[in-house]
Amino acid sequence: MERSGTTPSFGVEAGELADVAELFELAGPFLSVFLDTEPDMENAAQRFTARWASLRQRLAQRGVPTGLLDQAGERLTAEYASGPAVAVLASAQGRALTVVGHTALGPEVAAWDSLPRVAPLVAWHQSSPPALLVVMDRTGADLITAGHGRVHREEVAGDDSPVIHRSAPGGWSQRRYQQRAENRWRANAGDVARRVGELADELRARLVVVAGDVRAVQLMLDQLPERVAGLVRLVSGGRGEGSEGHLEDEVRRWYRTAVAEDTVALLEAFKEELGQRDRAVAGMADTVASLNAAAVETLLVHDDPSGPRRLFFSPQNPMLVSEDADTLLELGEEYRDGRAVDTLIRAAWTGGAAVRIVTRLPELGEGVGAILRYARQSVPGTSG
Repeated sequence: MERSGTTPSFGVEAGELADVAELFELAGPFLSVFLDTEPDMENAAQRFTARWASLRQRLAQRGVPTGLLDQAGERLTAEYASGPAVAVLASAQGRALTVVGHTALGPEVAAWDSLPRVAPLVAWHQSSPPALLVVMDRTGADLITAGHGRVHREEVAGDDSPVIHRSAPGGWSQRRYQQRAENRWRANAGDVARRVGELADELRARLVVVAGDVRAVQLMLDQLPERVAGLVRLVSGGRGEGSEGHLEDEVRRWYRTAVAEDTVALLEAFKEELGQRDRAVAGMADTVASLNAAAVETLLVHDDPSGPRRLFFSPQNPMLVSEDADTLLELGEEYRDGRAVDTLIRAAWTGGAAVRIVTRLPELGEGVGAILRYARQSVPGTSG
């Protein structure tokens, strides 16, 4: 069926967290540990070690193998100073993944369950979307890309010949010299625009912050592809010493704004489609039915770390999810039960859907809902 319109995704797809998604292909159980590192606290290392020792004891009492706990402890210790939080996810077979979080998590997580705890990783990822900082003068630009915990710097170096910097000579040749300078500035700005467009596409950037010489910036914007121009936010500042601190503050402000805009746009689209009873569902039953039918475009889910809700799933067919085991038995499937949030994310990623972790909303029945690929009336098992 044809889609009735387009909605923003702004969710996290499996390919963006491929190493995390691959854990779902392994047999459980899984060890999941998330710890804030408290880097600004006095005796942070000792505090971290003591907290891990306490969690380790609790996990050992739940039957986590000693070797797996040893492996997790080594990974946590190796990375605890790398960021505000650190996580280790490991399968019973020993496959392990370490993730350094760019923000503190809050509640500690120490789980031994049939599925890994991935919702906090999705939340970290979506709160740090790819962005590009462009700081220009008339000879080129410094480009800084950031997102998902990674930073990369490069320079676009244009023509730096004297004609750009000297005052034009007087007399009849002044206009000719000025035009040569203008042409060179434009060419340099064009080189920057092309590279900005390439990086924005490669990164799937959500934000391009631009600062620098006013004339150079305008020439670059005039040549920037339209698909990228809408991402641009202009701030004051320029290349050279003394401007970095100001630019950093401005970029942070726009970065936070971009993340907030993503969430608002997605939720507004969800509410609109839900109000029209068209391409959205809310509540566990309709969301599960939509996932089973591979009809979900973006899964919206609230993650309550202490929430007791669990769902049943097929180990062989990740898209098969149910609120009761009998449904899977009737289909001849083996089943396991898992924490609802992680079970839903597993099914969404298998079906090619994106995932967005959101706050609890009145419209989001039972803390879960979805934007669909097509009208809900075409989805078997939904109430629409």
